[in-house]
Amino acid sequence: MWRWKKRFRWDERESVRVSEVNRKVEERLNEQLADFKAQYLGLLNDMIFQVIDERESGCESSLQITSVLDLERVMKLALLIQGESTERLEEEVKGDYDPELIREIGRKLIQERRKGQGTGT
Repeated sequence: MWRWKKRFRWDERESVRVSEVNRKVEERLNEQLADFKAQYLGLLNDMIFQVIDERESGCESSLQITSVLDLERVMKLALLIQGESTERLEEEVKGDYDPELIREIGRKLIQERRKGQGTGT
């Protein structure tokens, strides 16, 4: 058996087969996930447009978005399904730089710019 295994390279064949099966499974899962996302996004968009239409026409809706918070949740869910960020993160930039070094860099940049203007470039 061991000689057959080596001779027919069963380990290599099994490895190739496993990777092929994994690739096919991943493709199917990705297709299903994309379909689900499209369906959910369509439902959310329909919900948002229904509420907008009903508010403009003055009708009561069977599906109620009764507050800005409800609308925000629906819109965030739609953004999440599309893979967009729903939060804005701002980081404070700390000024741990040497002010003299920054001035020196500024001087060098000004000198380089002047040299470039003097040569016609």
